[in-house]
Amino acid sequence: MKKLFGLIIIAVGILSGAVFFIAGSKLNSSATDLTEIRSVGGNSVAEAYYQEMGHHGLAYSLISFACGLGIISISLGFGGLLMFDEGTKTPDSNETAYSNHKIE
Repeated sequence: MKKLFGLIIIAVGILSGAVFFIAGSKLNSSATDLTEIRSVGGNSVAEAYYQEMGHHGLAYSLISFACGLGIISISLGFGGLLMFDEGTKTPDSNETAYSNHKIE
């Protein structure tokens, strides 16, 4: 059951990360278009505004890429722990970390 749950976590994480990467690439392409806007008559306030908004869009695309990478790595970590964890053996209540060493 833990292996199945781990596999589901990995699959959902990869899909979520892919969505972030797709959103980041769309933001990147539209922000690049905004930064390349040039007016015919010279510099204008609207041109400066749209170019600056393009730079903000580029920053948001990088944030989206970073979130996607973080989600993928976290889901691979947790899913891998669940899939390949063989369980930790807990010592009996009367055992200690030094139970095999005799103190005389």
